[in-house]
Amino acid sequence: MELLRNQAAYEQQKKKRDEKLYSFVRKEKIGNVERKVYSKVNKSIDGTKKVEYVKHNGKYMQFKNYKEMMKKKNLYKSPSPQAKKCKKDCVAVKKVCNKVTGRCNKPKTKK
Repeated sequence: MELLRNQAAYEQQKKKRDEKLYSFVRKEKIGNVERKVYSKVNKSIDGTKKVEYVKHNGKYMQFKNYKEMMKKKNLYKSPSPQAKKCKKDCVAVKKVCNKVTGRCNKPKTKK
């Protein structure tokens, strides 16, 4: 029984210590979920580095490792430009290029 109390006390102290180490940076949508990104200053021989972390299953995980894990599960797609070029010359046909679909559309007229 005493062992359980000691373990619970240790976990509470660890949680308080971790809250001080990690500071909130921003929110970022990763896959389908919006996650909070934290940063922590790591001291090493080379100097100090700021490493980004994400909370996953109640534990802090490095942001780059989290992205790799999500890519393996096919839940994360890296953002890339989706602009498509039109196959035809839209200006010659007096139309406007729709960069999302890659087709020529009639220009909108004001009523």
